Amino acid sequence: MITRERLTELWFTDKTNAELAALVGCGKYKLWKLKRQYRLPDRPRGTPVEVDPDEATIAARCLEVQARWTPAERARRTVGGASRPVTVPICRLAVH
Repeated sequence: MITRERLTELWFTDKTNAELAALVGCGKYKLWKLKRQYRLPDRPRGTPVEVDPDEATIAARCLEVQARWTPAERARRTVGGASRPVTVPICRLAVH
């Protein structure tokens, strides 16, 4: 079993979870359990993805996608008669 000090030392390197698990000598699930046992913080992920904060751009992209929907697909993906219909993933509708 790896010591808490050694795992903490390796924890903040730039290795992936799979590489870290190989160094520790366990699987990724066991690595997650050790993280919880030793109360380590979440590992920093890679550089954050740049997100366009412009809401108008995001809304325009949504409208472009929705414009390609057929009437049947639109009925399947929207719920209720609200002024702004809620988009529902198809997987959720398939359950019912």
